Amino acid sequence: MNTVVNFAAFRKEKQQQSEREALKDFSLELLGRHYRHLAKGLKSLPGYPLEPAEEHCYDMAVEAFLIGSSYSKFAKYGESPEEIMQRSKRELDTLAAQLFFHLNQPMGEAAPFLEDTLRALTREYVTAWWLEGYSKGIKRNKTRAKR
Repeated sequence: MNTVVNFAAFRKEKQQQSEREALKDFSLELLGRHYRHLAKGLKSLPGYPLEPAEEHCYDMAVEAFLIGSSYSKFAKYGESPEEIMQRSKRELDTLAAQLFFHLNQPMGEAAPFLEDTLRALTREYVTAWWLEGYSKGIKRNKTRAKR
C-alpha cells in the first residue's frame, strides 16, 4: 500500500533542516562585530538609548542570514548576486522596515534626517547579513556538489 505524504509538512521539515545546516555556519563573533558597528552609528544619533536595540538586531541578523543562505541556491543557475538580491528584495525590505520600526520607537518623533540615517543604517545591516548568508550558502552548495 502507498504512503500518503503531507507536502506542507514535508516542505516545512526540509526548510527547518536547511536552516539548521545554515546556522552551523553562523558566526556569533561576527554578529557581535556587526552589532558594535551598528551601535556606533546609533550612538551618533542624539539621545538614542541602545538597550532595546540589541535583541532586535540579533533577530534580524539571523533572519537576513537565513534568507541569504536560502537564496544562494540560485547562483548555481548562473544568476549574479545582484539578480538574486532583487529576488529577495521584498523580504529584505520587510526585515529592514521591522528593524527600523523597533529602533525608531525610542526616538519618538525625530527629525527627518535622523530617520533617514537610521533607515540607511538598518538597510546596510540587513544587507550585510544577507551577503554573509549568501556567501556561506554558496560555499555550502559547492561542498555539497563535490560529495
